Amino acid sequence: MRDLVPPQDLDSERAVLGSMMIDSRAVDAVVPILKASDFYHPGHQSIYDTIVQLRDQAIPIDLITVAKSLSNKNTLEQVGGPNYLSELLASVPTTANAELYAQIVRDNSVLRSLIRLCNEIISQCYQPSANSKTILEQAERKILELAVNRRAHQIMHASEMSIQLTSEIQRLTELHYTQKKTILTGIPTGYSTLDRAINGLNKSEFIIIAARTSLGKTTLAINIASHIALNLKRPVGYFSLEMPWIKIGFRIIASVAGVDLFRLQHGELRPSDQSNIGYAVSRLYEAPLYIDDTPHISLLDLRAQARRMVNQYKVEVIFIDYISIINVEDKNLPRHEQVAEISRSLMSLSRELNIPIVALSQVTRDSEGKRPGLHNIRESGSLEQDADIIIFLHREREYQRSESEAGGPIPTELIIAKNRQGDTTVIPMVFLGNQTRFELAEIER
Repeated sequence: MRDLVPPQDLDSERAVLGSMMIDSRAVDAVVPILKASDFYHPGHQSIYDTIVQLRDQAIPIDLITVAKSLSNKNTLEQVGGPNYLSELLASVPTTANAELYAQIVRDNSVLRSLIRLCNEIISQCYQPSANSKTILEQAERKILELAVNRRAHQIMHASEMSIQLTSEIQRLTELHYTQKKTILTGIPTGYSTLDRAINGLNKSEFIIIAARTSLGKTTLAINIASHIALNLKRPVGYFSLEMPWIKIGFRIIASVAGVDLFRLQHGELRPSDQSNIGYAVSRLYEAPLYIDDTPHISLLDLRAQARRMVNQYKVEVIFIDYISIINVEDKNLPRHEQVAEISRSLMSLSRELNIPIVALSQVTRDSEGKRPGLHNIRESGSLEQDADIIIFLHREREYQRSESEAGGPIPTELIIAKNRQGDTTVIPMVFLGNQTRFELAEIER
């Protein structure tokens, strides 16, 4: 491997530089694609830097100005002298293909970067103190960064925007009148009033569902996740840090079948329950729902598993139950700083994977018996700052019973306290504790 020549195409590099010296428009086309470090030949890196600097200074670019600038830097002879610059001009078949030449140079640069990254990973693996989890997480992150950075910048003119927007508005309007319902940009939650308020769960959004203990935040998350996986057939990832997968399964079956969770868990089933349970189990069997119930998972592991869910199973939304149980590497940090690190990391992950991430959080004790506010999110103000949407669950004191004791419908408020893309509002809900299900308080007409 050491004897192999790294991927490179010197002809394309020369054609790029020659095009830039012949036609200033080629400079503007190439700069968004290439950096100086993308060139394999060191002399080409210096010439490219010089051309870009001349362009920035509004100095005309040609053989004479480039040669003079390189001479002033005492690098003209190092790059091959005036004769080599003349050869660059002669190497250009046509300046019209400058972007294509640049992309060839960029592709080879990416391959060389991958080789360097792989060598770094190999070197780290041989270290006596090597930590496989840390190395894997760093490798995944760096490879994804390469993929993201490889994309060239694109500029869209307002005329193109208006054409595409007109087409999209027409499509949404036709869908609305043919389907007789509101069209969402995000993934429907299964609750029409909530969907209208937040426009569904949208890509790159970091969403928090917060409540005091035993108010049903896990139930709401499972309800939304199961709706997306069972009804919409869209892949869902669910991290359950506190509850084992079998309990999640029982809750989903109880909710879908409409049977009492206590009776289901204790085998006290009626003959009439059997067909409903069979139907619910078959629905769950076919659902693209992927659960990781690793208790107290580390932030590194969670991020790595999330990436695998998206890459391997094409997961479109991830739920995390819940934030406070995630472990960070530096356990010596104060807890509020740990939560701040988790918050920033999850917000970044939602952008990186381009999917919505819904995380559950607790609220402080001083919200007991009154509507919670953003300041009541437990342990860190970073959650309030980083989240795109924050949803609270609230019940009046006389209705604050545990889920296991809840029998009939219990009035519950779903409070949208933060919504970057829309209004804040309060949605009346009812909690059916015995079936582990939330429903809208009023049927939409």
